[in-house]
Amino acid sequence: MTVLVTGGTGALGSEVVKRLLAGGADVRITSRRADATAPDGVEVVQANLGSGEGFERAVDGADAIVHLATSFTRSHADVDGTAQLLAKAKRAGVVNFLFTSIVGIDREPIGSYPYYRTKLETERVVEASGVPWTILRATQFHSLALRALQASDRLPWQWIVSDARFQLVDPGDVAEHVIDAIEGRAKGRLPDIAGPKEESMETIARAYMRHRGSRKPLLKTWIDFGFGRGFVAGQNLAPADRQVGKVSWEDFLSLRPVLRAAA
Repeated sequence: MTVLVTGGTGALGSEVVKRLLAGGADVRITSRRADATAPDGVEVVQANLGSGEGFERAVDGADAIVHLATSFTRSHADVDGTAQLLAKAKRAGVVNFLFTSIVGIDREPIGSYPYYRTKLETERVVEASGVPWTILRATQFHSLALRALQASDRLPWQWIVSDARFQLVDPGDVAEHVIDAIEGRAKGRLPDIAGPKEESMETIARAYMRHRGSRKPLLKTWIDFGFGRGFVAGQNLAPADRQVGKVSWEDFLSLRPVLRAAA
C-alpha cells in the first residue's frame, strides 16, 4: 500500500510515518520545504496547503491519504487546501482519506474558537467530497499544555486557567489509531480518542512545577466568557470509555529531563 501523509514531519505525522514504515507500507510525505528531513525510504514531495501546489504529484499513485497538515493562522489554507487535495484524491482513485480532527469542535461555546471552527468546516468538506473518508478526533496533545505552561517560565508566578479540564494524549497513541483506521476501507466517523485520564489544569500545572523543581506561586484565573467556558465545562473531553491513551502527562514530563532546571 502506498500512503501519502501530509504534514509528515510534525509531531503526529512523524509517529504515523514511523509506524507505516514498520508495517511495510510505501510512504510519501508532503512538506513546505524541499529539503525536509525524512526517514530513509520515505519520498518527500514539496507541497503547499494554502496554494495546493504540489498536490497532484503527491497524490499520484497513492492508495490512501493521512491528512495532518494544518495552518493555525490561515483558515482558508485548511478549508480550501483540503478541498484541492480531495479533488486530486478523487481523480487518483484514493480509497481511504483519513482526516484527524479535535474532540468537541461541534459544541458551543468551545466551537467558537476560530481554529476549531475551521477544523469543523474542513470536516464538512471531507464528508461532502465524494472520496471515501475516515475522520478521527482526538483530545489535546501534551505538547499544547507544555507550551501553555512554558509561557509563564520567565514570570514570577505560574499562570493557569484554574477550572479548565483536559484529557491530554500522546501523538504516538493517536498514531496507533491512525494506523488501524487507514487499513482497508474508509470507516467514516470513528469514536473519539483521549489520553488515559481527565485532569484539571491545576493538577497539570502542579506536576509541571514539581518536575522543574519550581516553587513559584500558582496564579489561578477563572474564565466565564467566550470559548474558554467550553474548556471549563469539559466540552473538549471525550467519554471516559474513550480514555484509551497509554502515555500520561507524568510519563511525558519524565521523558524530558531538560525541563528540570527550575525557573
